[in-house]
Amino acid sequence: MPAAPPPSDAAASLAWLRTAEDPCGIASCLSSPHASVRRAAAVAAGRLAAAELLPLLRRTAADDESQDVRREAASAVGRLSRELPQAFGAVAELADHRDPGVVLQAARALAAALRDPANHAIADATLQRLACHPNEIVREFVQIERARALPASVRLNSKGGGGILMSCPGSATFSSMAMSFRSSTAFPTTASI
Repeated sequence: MPAAPPPSDAAASLAWLRTAEDPCGIASCLSSPHASVRRAAAVAAGRLAAAELLPLLRRTAADDESQDVRREAASAVGRLSRELPQAFGAVAELADHRDPGVVLQAARALAAALRDPANHAIADATLQRLACHPNEIVREFVQIERARALPASVRLNSKGGGGILMSCPGSATFSSMAMSFRSSTAFPTTASI
């Protein structure tokens, strides 16, 4: 595989990153002056799952000036958390980010971790907190994923008029979403308060 081009050469960097397997070259591209190169580098880093890229991805997800780059870096951290146990802490930290898109990427990784006995408790506690997130998209995603994680015997269907009750600090209890479950798959139907 050819060496990584200089991060300032956007076109060459983007072409190289499609098949990149060199963590040092990917790290170099994560510091490119071009947001498109940094974003592509985050995708490549998530695909490669190299532990040495985790600190840089974590920093990029937290601080990059580009919203798209932050979100892609957060997604890469989430993908890394499936392969590298040390990445799970970074996912939990990103759940507190100011950018709802970064939080949503963290929530996706946390939802996947609900099936992992080693991370279930932390994932569930963090998702429970995110069920009260001020961003409606984050809130609804988390509520749906938490409902999907419930055992089938606990799920409520929309015919019963129920929902999954959630309580948010500083607010009244609300019905998260009435859920209709067909063939073990949750579909949002209505939101009621």
